[in-house]
Amino acid sequence: MLKKLAILGGLLVASFAQAQTFTFSAQMDPSQEVDQPVISRAFAEGKLVVIKNGENYRYKFAFRIRKFVGEITAFHIHAGLRGVNGPIVVNLMPQAYLMKTTGTSVKIFGKGALNVQGSFTVEQLITALNNNGAYFNIHTVAYPRGEIRGQISVTVEG
Repeated sequence: MLKKLAILGGLLVASFAQAQTFTFSAQMDPSQEVDQPVISRAFAEGKLVVIKNGENYRYKFAFRIRKFVGEITAFHIHAGLRGVNGPIVVNLMPQAYLMKTTGTSVKIFGKGALNVQGSFTVEQLITALNNNGAYFNIHTVAYPRGEIRGQISVTVEG
């Protein structure tokens, strides 16, 4: 019995030891939008944490958005370099929670299983995130193609 518990305990330790955490951040503003003029003073900053445990990926994010124009209709991660539009890879809205703070300032946060869209794999997304090859885009009623955008970069914790 003790031998079985020791083996089981080793498996539990091994599964926790396999977890990897990737931390990313972005500063978003209208000047990073492509192919459309955006007349907005909106800006946001925030953080995305991706946790890999075995073959499963989960994420959590938190952003503070200020001075946006109108209701937020979509929040995505797109694949693409700075200055280039790219496809939506992750839709963050289904797991997003908005907490209105004051006037046009909002905190948006969420968490869930990391599910990618289209032909991307999660591994390809992680590679893109690690190489500045992805961006956040927040869409509003006033700017359905995107009001603010921000390139995602690796955050070094320390």
